[in-house]
Order: sequence, then structure tokens, then C-alpha cells
Amino acid sequence: MALTKINSAGLNINADTASGDDAAVGYTAAEGLILTGQGSTDDVTIKNDADTTVINVATGSSDVEVSAGDLIFGTAGKGVCLGVTSNTDANTLDDYEEGTWTPTIQDGASSPTYTHQFGKYTKIGNMVMAFCSIRINAKNDGGADKKIHGFPFTNETDAPDAYSIPGYAGYYSSLADTKITYASYIVDNGTSCYIIGQEDDSGTVDNAINIWGDDARIDLMHIYWVTTA
Repeated sequence: MALTKINSAGLNINADTASGDDAAVGYTAAEGLILTGQGSTDDVTIKNDADTTVINVATGSSDVEVSAGDLIFGTAGKGVCLGVTSNTDANTLDDYEEGTWTPTIQDGASSPTYTHQFGKYTKIGNMVMAFCSIRINAKNDGGADKKIHGFPFTNETDAPDAYSIPGYAGYYSSLADTKITYASYIVDNGTSCYIIGQEDDSGTVDNAINIWGDDARIDLMHIYWVTTA
């Protein structure tokens, strides 16, 4: 069927649509432009020039489905407002990021040799979940440094007490300082973390211990907060 072309300056629509319309374009002073349809699969379908369905509303549904492509904001800093009817900072998801980072154990001149260094992170708003796996072949002089460096974002300046947001050491082996359990905390306003360990059943905890020996490995997960989203 051939399409009817409208070559005038515009199409003036001044009537509402009604339930049951096969397809109608309408207008009211309160709602503005109205697009109404009724189909066996979808009530409203929006396609691109390649005849690909981009957005659709299923028959009888009030949900809008993005069938192809992504939701992209034309202005930086905008996001999705969740649970509210207007933009409020606390309810707006406007920052999400995934990536990798490279953990190191040396913050000085002499570097250890590594068997592997691997890190991944996910950042949602002002919360960062960072994982790293690091193993050294020979510590050289790097064993004197008690921190893991290189976390992807700076911990907030007014971070809570270190022990209230500990990291979890899920795997470790061949450590120079043998403890029962290990955890870690990221330094205030920094991108490095100290390793802490429980000495014995008495619950004695050593802060900022030196764990690095030749062939030492530790895998840990950290959740922390940054100052800005």
C-alpha cells in the first residue's frame, strides 16, 4: 500500500483518540500529542529506516520495551531516576562503569617480579567493588611495603573507621606472615590498602603486616566509597 504524503506546512490535530482505535493520532490540551494503536502483538511500534523495531508497547500493556539499541542520554551527567517522579540526586543512577586495574605491592624504587597481576572493578554511583589477584615470583626489596597499590578510584576523604569496611581475602598462599585469617582496608583518601591478619584464636589482630615473601599470592575483594559519583 502506498503511503500518503503530507506536503503542507504541518498537520494540525485537534481531536482526542479513543480506546479501540486501530491507529490514531490525537491531541488534548492536557496530554499534548497522543499516539494510539491496537494490534495483535503490539499497540504501538516505532521502527527505524531499516524497518527494525526500536521501541514497542505490547498489546494491552503499559510497559515500554526497547527492542533494539541502547538508552543514551544526549547530555552528560543525566541518569535514570528510580522510585521517584522527579530528579533527586539520591535516587538518580547517573554513573556506572566496569574495567580492569593493575595491582602492585611496591611504592618505591625496587620492584618485585610478578607471576601475575590482575584486577577488575565495577563502579555504581559512589560505590566501588574492586577485585584483585596478585602473585609475586621474588619480592626483592618490595617485601618491605605492606600495602597493595593501584585501586581504580580514591577512597573518600571522610571514610568510616577502617575496620567497618574491611576487604575480604578469599585466597592466599605462601605468605611470609602466617595468620589464621586475613582482611584489608583502604587508606583514607587513597588508592592503597593495608593487609590485616588475625594472629590466633585469641582474636589478636595485626595491623599493616608484611605478608610478602617469594611466591606469595593473595586474592581479595574490596567494597568502598568515593567522594563523588
